Amino acid sequence: MDVGSGAGFPGIPLKIISPKKEVILVEPQRKKANFMREVIRSLNLVGMEVVEERAEKLDTNKIGLFSEVVTRALGSPDLFLRISFPLLSTGGQSLIMHGPTGAGLFGSKKMKCPNARFSECRMEHYSLPIGGEKRTLLIYVKK
Repeated sequence: MDVGSGAGFPGIPLKIISPKKEVILVEPQRKKANFMREVIRSLNLVGMEVVEERAEKLDTNKIGLFSEVVTRALGSPDLFLRISFPLLSTGGQSLIMHGPTGAGLFGSKKMKCPNARFSECRMEHYSLPIGGEKRTLLIYVKK
């Protein structure tokens, strides 16, 4: 699940590189949701759905279903972790994509988990293939 998908990033590229994976894009703004629906239709991406809703208000039938919930621009990590936690299956991962300042904002590689609900928390650093800009990925694993 991609929460706060906006224009479909990272959900649509993830679906393209992993076509067998089911992907749900969650976006409350109708204009953005309609854009993503058109991209999905145009690219014939089967097994992909757009849910036009705030993540906090998702149906309870989505509880515990996901192995990964990702966001690129949903505000604070604490907010995203509160939203993503009930959606994750045991061992599932909350993934927070952050820009070049992510490392400074979130401390060292051995981050303390925000609470006992996560068994593992770690930070990965990478560079974009074009331009080489630095990025940070925060990974929280549900107990």
